[in-house]
Amino acid sequence: MQDRAIESACILVVDDEESVLSLVRDIMVHDGYEVFTASSVTQAMRIARRASPDLVITDLVMPQGSGYDLIAALYKHPKTYATPILALTADGELVLSRFGDDRGLFSLSSNIAAYIAKPFSAMELRTTVLAILHAAHMGRFHPGEPYHKAFGRPMRPPRERRFPAPPKRQGGDER
Repeated sequence: MQDRAIESACILVVDDEESVLSLVRDIMVHDGYEVFTASSVTQAMRIARRASPDLVITDLVMPQGSGYDLIAALYKHPKTYATPILALTADGELVLSRFGDDRGLFSLSSNIAAYIAKPFSAMELRTTVLAILHAAHMGRFHPGEPYHKAFGRPMRPPRERRFPAPPKRQGGDER
């Protein structure tokens, strides 16, 4: 059985695609969460300031302001700076290019608790949301500290596995 605070959590869902927005909303409402929806960054910030959501689920790529813009704006506002983010993306390569480089984590990643690639299953969404809310409720997250510390695993998306090149043979081609 879940904790009542988790069951009654407020979730803000942000996506420019109506089909994704309604799918995520329906799943979250079915699970008993209070859900607000927005189709733009401006609309999302208005709702976030008013509702102070426990979790924001946002698409990263939108035509009028990106999810990255929203994350930055949430982090700058005193009511939402510690709000965990679940990032949805249709382009896993975009996530790798923004967050998986060797220079370290991009500064906006400090509030991104998890990534889910589109298309996703209802079970994947449910379990990820529950894990984030549970960790936040248990006080494992601290503003400005990368959320991956609460889960005990690296936050970076999995990188392509690279194997070292085979050693070159010395001399001629001996067989």
